[in-house]
Amino acid sequence: MKQDAGLSEITGFLLIITLVILCAAVFTASALPEILEAEERKQNEELLFRFASMQEEMDCLALAEESGCSGKAELEELFPGRTHLSLTYGKELVYGREVFREAVITYAGEDTELTLGNGGLKKNGKLILPASYRLAVNPNQTREQREITGPFHIEYTWQETISAGGRTYQVFHVRFA
Repeated sequence: MKQDAGLSEITGFLLIITLVILCAAVFTASALPEILEAEERKQNEELLFRFASMQEEMDCLALAEESGCSGKAELEELFPGRTHLSLTYGKELVYGREVFREAVITYAGEDTELTLGNGGLKKNGKLILPASYRLAVNPNQTREQREITGPFHIEYTWQETISAGGRTYQVFHVRFA
């Protein structure tokens, strides 16, 4: 009799543990991926909004047409260990006696890439927010840069508007701080 009572308590305990493990497995298999996907989508949208705000501020600085107007943006590292921020140069642009370079600011993660330059803001190569100009820098005042760790601080100062090759460029001094 005493052995049967002990056996039923052990069996009951094992059934309760099995039920808890089964519930955890069902949650992990069904609900957790949706929660993680929603969180990642929210982070991507937040980053896109920050880049759009930066483009809007750069547009306002260019419209002010006051050389030396500055702005800055801070991008928290949303995906630790998987992101980098870079400023890369494109073709040379000759304007007057100076040589400028087309520029692109890129924030790249494992599955998301945002670029600012080349006519607007692009997400994974698709134009999201067009601009009426392209971004250019003076290579004597700005250098190509890449940062691996965050948070990222971008400082930009409007210099002038130039026209080269039938396109309008806004020249900025860009610095990652």
